[in-house]
Amino acid sequence: MGTTYASLVCKTLEHVLLEREEWREVICSQRDTGCDVVENLDTLIRGLPSILEKLRNNGFAEGILPPVLRRPPAFELVNDEEHIDESDNESGISRNNGEGVGEHDGDDSSSNPEDDYEDETIVDVNTFETPEGFNSIAPSQHHWKRNPLASLMRMSDVKSFFQGEDNTNNLYIVNVNFAGNEMHESAVRVVLRDESGKLQYLCSLKGKCLDDAIEKLKPPLLSALIFYGYII
Repeated sequence: MGTTYASLVCKTLEHVLLEREEWREVICSQRDTGCDVVENLDTLIRGLPSILEKLRNNGFAEGILPPVLRRPPAFELVNDEEHIDESDNESGISRNNGEGVGEHDGDDSSSNPEDDYEDETIVDVNTFETPEGFNSIAPSQHHWKRNPLASLMRMSDVKSFFQGEDNTNNLYIVNVNFAGNEMHESAVRVVLRDESGKLQYLCSLKGKCLDDAIEKLKPPLLSALIFYGYII
């Protein structure tokens, strides 16, 4: 599901601004001339450059365009029609969000109930390999941190909310930024499998404790979380 740079930036900026009380205020003039709301808006607009500069200094571009979205799409346009290889998922963005870099290389006959979750590609973070030729996420002196526009959730928490008791304890969902489309789909959504307990541990942390734990992560788990945009 494609989106434009304008839509992506505007929707992301909306997420950021709505965290601030002054930007959540409903437009409602207290004067007949309406000059008060004009003044309020002018004040808010004058503060935008500093907000954008802070975002830029904190990896704004990397946060809304994680590595998985920087790869060529899984489809091509021929005579104004999309031609998608039969081996690919029906959605190009779905392939970019997992297919080709995780499992799903054999048949789907596994009896594991985890593998039947809505036929989604499941990426095993403990065997994750960075796609060939993609070297921009190799661990370095970079200070890794959680992407403020990303969320990591236990699959069991999500499913149990709708379906009651659930046993998909080793599956986790990463969502990164809503792409500004009418379907309210995330720019990145991927299901991860981790039997080591490390993702379970990350889900239990917040604030500085989470930042410290992220700094101690090693590949392949670190590479997977960077590739799908949970860490920037």
